[in-house]
Amino acid sequence: MSHGTHRQRWTLRTRLIGSALIAAVVASVCVLPAAHAQRSHAGTTLTLWAPYSGPDRNAFISIVDGFNKSQNAVAVNYDQQSETGYGDKLTAALAAGKGPNIWIGDNVQMSTWANQKVLSPMEKYIKASKILTPKNFAPKVWGITKFGGHQYSMPLDALPMTMYYNKKVFRAAKLNPNKPPTTTQKSFLATAKKLTKGSNQYGFFVPSAWPIFLLYYSTLTQFGGKPFNVKTKTATFNNAAGLNTLKALYNLVYKNKVSPANVGGTDPDMSGVATGRMAMVVDGPWQLGHPSIKALGADAGVAPFPQIGPKKGVAFYSHYLVSYSKNSAAENKAAVKFAEYFNKHSLLIGKAGDVPMYKPVLASSALKKDKKLAAIGSMMKYASPAAPTFQKYVDGPLFNDVVIPALQGKLEPSAFKSKLDAAAQKVTQTAQS
Repeated sequence: MSHGTHRQRWTLRTRLIGSALIAAVVASVCVLPAAHAQRSHAGTTLTLWAPYSGPDRNAFISIVDGFNKSQNAVAVNYDQQSETGYGDKLTAALAAGKGPNIWIGDNVQMSTWANQKVLSPMEKYIKASKILTPKNFAPKVWGITKFGGHQYSMPLDALPMTMYYNKKVFRAAKLNPNKPPTTTQKSFLATAKKLTKGSNQYGFFVPSAWPIFLLYYSTLTQFGGKPFNVKTKTATFNNAAGLNTLKALYNLVYKNKVSPANVGGTDPDMSGVATGRMAMVVDGPWQLGHPSIKALGADAGVAPFPQIGPKKGVAFYSHYLVSYSKNSAAENKAAVKFAEYFNKHSLLIGKAGDVPMYKPVLASSALKKDKKLAAIGSMMKYASPAAPTFQKYVDGPLFNDVVIPALQGKLEPSAFKSKLDAAAQKVTQTAQS
């Protein structure tokens, strides 16, 4: 999956599917794209929209085709063009009352759709499933499938922040290229310093643009923080954990000097690790297929997100399947059947960079044979969702007003707390409006 696709999908997720946007788009509903051919002999046919693109797009199509071939009771009619302009198309279709039977989003979008009453509560349909049960998923994965006392979504796959490193640079520094420093805060910083050689080579990379969102949220969990309290509808990133997170990232650039500042361009982390200018970088698992990583070949190292804070932690975005409120009971049961099949066969999507969330697949010998995927999947036992399941949560004030300016060197540490307080007030006001 491309860098640009994820930047649009995740950083703009609440802006694309907000209720205000629905009102704006209703006046000019777009023409809905043609759908993938369906199997006419199926008892129940479901239309499906999804935002997958790149390698995971092909993997997803393989899963859909496999499901359709595996039985005759349900046919999934996958619209392969729905990924183009996904947010706008879906918003327009739902506003016009012409949404697909099932579609894919994340937990923030799910809460928005549930609040707008365009989703079917699925608990009674999932109840009999032996696959879609809490024991088969990490607690934090299963927990964000619910909103307002109902289960509105079914988990599919996750995208936790991942570390990529250049083994050649490790060997040159007489470091073990097969044991990157991902287990303690002390070893990470010591290694990053050892791998830094002035302005020619840096041990790590702290971006001041994408994917700073995932980097910040991942580090926040390591300091024991959360960005938002759903029960009180208040931002919490201005507490000690949030302040320490911002200081830690800032210090890597301006105090420890193990990261360059304000590096621009397209995927500078990937090109930097490929050339050896940056020994370690972090980005999403979709970068497994990036040309720079492929060019490194056997020298491309993949590892869990490093420990920048005092404990293990990583943030993830995710894909969940939801069902339209206009569906019949038969269609909702068919949706569960497809979600079950997806999870049982999610190793296919895993090899494309999207980590399975289904524990039996995560623990399978087939997945463990793929060392890179196994390293990424190992994080799911302690991973946390990057954003809360709350329809009015927005993170623009946090990143645009504080985190990005700080990492660009435009804010002094003495101003961090007051800026975080002001940003938290804006986020809270929006949440409570």
